[in-house]
Amino acid sequence: MRGSPLTRGLRQNGWRLLDRGPRTLDEYQAYLRTSRAEFGVAKAGYVVSASGWFSERSVAYLASGRPVVVQSTGFEEWLPSGLGVLPFATPDDAMSALDDLATRYAEHCRASRDLGS
Repeated sequence: MRGSPLTRGLRQNGWRLLDRGPRTLDEYQAYLRTSRAEFGVAKAGYVVSASGWFSERSVAYLASGRPVVVQSTGFEEWLPSGLGVLPFATPDDAMSALDDLATRYAEHCRASRDLGS
């Protein structure tokens, strides 16, 4: 298997990695619909400043009824979190959020749709 140890590890654990992202609106919408969820790591400046930054891509996932597991930037102060939006601060938090997502996936999808509309 080619690629870095990280790339190989992700693929061995069921992750699908794309060489390029969607290029058209239709491709982007299809990408979101076929994604199980978003996993996002924020830039350090957003995390350190606790600015409350939240990605527009994460909003697109929510509007598509897909949950997001994203690094906390302080957005929990203004955005309901825990269902649909699962913030994390540490790698252990991220693993717990992913476990919760797997356990209650349908519930997280319903909450995502509600938040995104």
